[in-house]
Amino acid sequence: MKIWTTAFYVALGLCVGNLGSIASAQPKLISDAKPQCVFCGQSRNITVVWRNPGDVIVGAEISARILQTSSATAVLSGETSWKKLQVLPQQTVLESAQLDFPVVKAETRFFVQ
Repeated sequence: MKIWTTAFYVALGLCVGNLGSIASAQPKLISDAKPQCVFCGQSRNITVVWRNPGDVIVGAEISARILQTSSATAVLSGETSWKKLQVLPQQTVLESAQLDFPVVKAETRFFVQ
């Protein structure tokens, strides 16, 4: 039996603000093909993979916005500054973002931007 009463489907697209001196160099978010599922509550882990395809070290200030979605709308549920990220040339970094999700009464889709 599957219990989905407070489950979330999470799609990722985290915001990147450049910290480095090279304006065009930013780490690239490698998104997973399928949504991640989490339950409501504080500090739920969302897996994020970053890649630096360039030849220089890049840094970025990462923030996250949580939007509750439906077939017609998206409503901002929360916004947080996450961390400063530095990625070496040709490096792939596996990160775990800890985000807080609100309590819901049924299966709900959220988009983490």
